[in-house]
Amino acid sequence: MHTKTILITIAIIALYAALAVAIVTPATASDSRVAAVRVDYRPAGLHREVTVFWPGAGTLEREVHNKVNRTRRERRLGSTVWNNTLQQVTRLHSKDMGDNEYFDHVNLNGESPLDRAWGGWEQTGCKEAIGENLAIIWAEKRAEHQVTDQETGTVYTINVLDHSDIVDTAIELWLLSDSHRENMLDGSWTTTGVGVSVGRAKGNQYPILITQNFCK
Repeated sequence: MHTKTILITIAIIALYAALAVAIVTPATASDSRVAAVRVDYRPAGLHREVTVFWPGAGTLEREVHNKVNRTRRERRLGSTVWNNTLQQVTRLHSKDMGDNEYFDHVNLNGESPLDRAWGGWEQTGCKEAIGENLAIIWAEKRAEHQVTDQETGTVYTINVLDHSDIVDTAIELWLLSDSHRENMLDGSWTTTGVGVSVGRAKGNQYPILITQNFCK
């Protein structure tokens, strides 16, 4: 039986500051905490106020993946392969942090990155270990307009966020943190997934939450 090792790091990242803590927690295949983890993603329905940012979560997720791989290749490390199940797991965690206003590797149900990925363990390609980096970058609202649902007549307010430098800032600050850099530049990782979501506004600013999981 392989021991599943989880290497996790935590950062509270603003535009110019980073904080990290490294934790190592062993778990086994018989760990009962992971039995009920959900890994399917179902986008929430439209609310009366909707926050969006261009180019959107999916594009930003791929940008993080591509730029992290570029950073690895510059140091003669292999690229990680995108995994859709890990992407679903990480986006759910980013959304949960934003919706419930917390920032941690362990969610409010007490589930760790290992717990959250366990339900799709075979699909993730994770056989030995999982690592996680988190970031929160604040974006300002740059525009607001309204759209009408033609079927229901409901009017929605759309907040458009300035996304400039979000990916570059997150990666730069991960590199400045020893524990995040160690996760990002671990040559043994083979697969990855990235999830991005927008949290609740604080005045005119919105938190952009980024979760990246690595597996081997």
